[in-house]
Amino acid sequence: MDVVNGFTCLCPSGSPACSSSGDLCDSGPCVNEGTCIDVPGGFTCQCPAGYDGPTCDSVARCLLTNDQSDVLIVVSVEQAVYLPGDLIEYGCPDGYHLSGSATRYCRSDFSWSGHEPECVMEDRASTAHCVLTLNSSDVLTIVAGQQAVYLPGDSVEYACPDGYHLRGSATRICQADSKWSGQPAECLMTSLRSDGRAVPVVPIVSGIGAVIFFAVVLAIAITFFIRKRTASYGDELVNTPDVAYRTSKDLFMGGTYAEAKETTNEPIYQDSIL
Repeated sequence: MDVVNGFTCLCPSGSPACSSSGDLCDSGPCVNEGTCIDVPGGFTCQCPAGYDGPTCDSVARCLLTNDQSDVLIVVSVEQAVYLPGDLIEYGCPDGYHLSGSATRYCRSDFSWSGHEPECVMEDRASTAHCVLTLNSSDVLTIVAGQQAVYLPGDSVEYACPDGYHLRGSATRICQADSKWSGQPAECLMTSLRSDGRAVPVVPIVSGIGAVIFFAVVLAIAITFFIRKRTASYGDELVNTPDVAYRTSKDLFMGGTYAEAKETTNEPIYQDSIL
């Protein structure tokens, strides 16, 4: 048979008069990383897992549709190829809940069982959360974890500017009961001593705390004053000098009034003479 620029022979299979011109695998007929093998009268393809067909162009696996913008997480051991019988498990990050099937199996028809999973954003404000209260006039600063809503497991870190020191917990975690761990954080002003060392300044209490504080101080002061007066009065009683009382009869039994006065150093009180 004439062909352009030459001729070719149509030979019966196995005829010695004809020979194969070239290797049929040189053209790379196998796709999807299939391996081409020469065989008498043609070639065959050895296909990798998940592919099938004469040239490995048929998909024989369960395909995953991954959207890069999706927050859906594969929590099981991720595989390159899912064959019938393989399973996959999904999850969602904090702030989302899973809609659909959390676990799916690759079926024999190369489709997935269950329903397509997706992560749906939660309305954080309507769920149980920890409330963070900050006074706008306070110098306390959030250095990490600042957000609009704090769900259980979320954390926040505090710090104070120069001239202040932190009292309470520097890191607090939102707990399952919607309460914060640790102690409330606050910034206390720091003063300097004569040697340059910082000394914390105790804040002045206010509100009902101030009333209680000053009531206690006043009670202590009154108690101290009463005890001091009582002790002073007792000292006066103990140190009172002995006084000799003489009647007119006693004075004049031994002599005149003047003589009796000279014979004693004790004060003499003269009663009225009837």
